[in-house]
Amino acid sequence: MKHWIKIILAVIAFVVALVLAALVLVQIPPVQRSICNRVTEAVSEKTGMDLSVGDIHFALFDRFVLEDVSLMNGSDTLLACSRASAKISPLALLFGEFRVGRINLDGGSIYPANFPKSEDKDDDKPFALPDIKASVGHVILNNFRVVGYNPSGPFVNRSEEPGLIDFNDYVIEGFHLDIKDVKYDGKSASLSLGDLSFKEANSGTTLQNLSFDARWDTTGASISDFRFRDTHSDIDIPEASLAFRDFEAFSNFLESVPFKATIRDSKLDLTSLRHFVEKVPFLELKLIVDGSVEGTVADLRTESLKVWSGTKQSFLDIGAHLSGLPDAIHTMASIQVRRSYTNMADIAQIAYECSLDKQGFNKASIAKLAPGVQ
Repeated sequence: MKHWIKIILAVIAFVVALVLAALVLVQIPPVQRSICNRVTEAVSEKTGMDLSVGDIHFALFDRFVLEDVSLMNGSDTLLACSRASAKISPLALLFGEFRVGRINLDGGSIYPANFPKSEDKDDDKPFALPDIKASVGHVILNNFRVVGYNPSGPFVNRSEEPGLIDFNDYVIEGFHLDIKDVKYDGKSASLSLGDLSFKEANSGTTLQNLSFDARWDTTGASISDFRFRDTHSDIDIPEASLAFRDFEAFSNFLESVPFKATIRDSKLDLTSLRHFVEKVPFLELKLIVDGSVEGTVADLRTESLKVWSGTKQSFLDIGAHLSGLPDAIHTMASIQVRRSYTNMADIAQIAYECSLDKQGFNKASIAKLAPGVQ
């Protein structure tokens, strides 16, 4: 019996010694560089791109720091990052699961236009989620610059659309992304977006905050605690959901994907649209919205939607059914007004906010028709 105990203790001691030796080895710079070279060579061979790392540091087995990371496609830079760190779980990899505790990327640039285009032309193959398991505790991208340029255009006419983002020529600065609790098991996925913020330099668009919790699978998706804030609007959607039988439904999203959304006391300034939609640079209509909507985009309903003007001097409580969107010309609308109020001064303000010619618009000519009457 004592003989077997000695053997077991010897095996345990040998394993512990191996672990300690490995811990010591990974702290030696030449060993770290050798491991890094093998990994970068494997990634380059697998992707056909050139991955390079200026320096690498290991902390035990589960954490590493990379400095001066770059990913190239020929002579084109795809990604450059001054410092990247991650904490991973090697034990989880043995059981076929990719588990990361934290990923930090600080100070870098991304060039989406330089990424190679997909050569997969099998459009008949249905979309399917990959059969893997993965989880990431926390991902932070801080102070990134995202540059996109398509030399073939077409480009935005800045004299006509000064605030419109040109997706063929954009420079996003101060890009910050904070995501937590990313989970994926092959059938469903979930994440919590704590913050997405940036400024697009050419148009002056500033996204102050986008945040939400999301979960989706092959039958639907749900979003909670959605918040959108820019320099004009502040939108709060506590709950929203999409329903679909498979991802092919998105090929006809306007008619095939019903949704529900609850909007809570949200400031909606249509000035925000000028950053994403063409030919509406004149719109400055300010609204406050509270209520719920449901249906598809092409068949939209609301039982109760409360809308105030930006001054709160005008109000509508409506039930409505819109069919035919986004084709505004052929859209049919059935609207039931339950309660409303306004005054001529606010009507003049609303007309001004929607006017094409704001310099020539005379609010006083409308307001004086029935002064003080509500």
